Amino acid sequence: MLPNVLLHNTSYLWHLVDNDKGDNKFVDCFVESQSDFIVTNDRHIHQVKDAEFPPIKVLHYEEFELRYKHIFTT
Repeated sequence: MLPNVLLHNTSYLWHLVDNDKGDNKFVDCFVESQSDFIVTNDRHIHQVKDAEFPPIKVLHYEEFELRYKHIFTT
């Protein structure tokens, strides 16, 4: 219902997160949207960054801030 939120149904369900099945929606959305990375401190999602296919890049909040803070402050 918010103007900046889009509902998108993914085409594939990868089921890569075993320990917390509810987190799979974030991985599926990452793949479908062809994103650069997932930013989260959720340990279950960090386990999938070792998957061979599809390659998934996951950053902790602190890593994201260190890498990209200069972009937002200039």
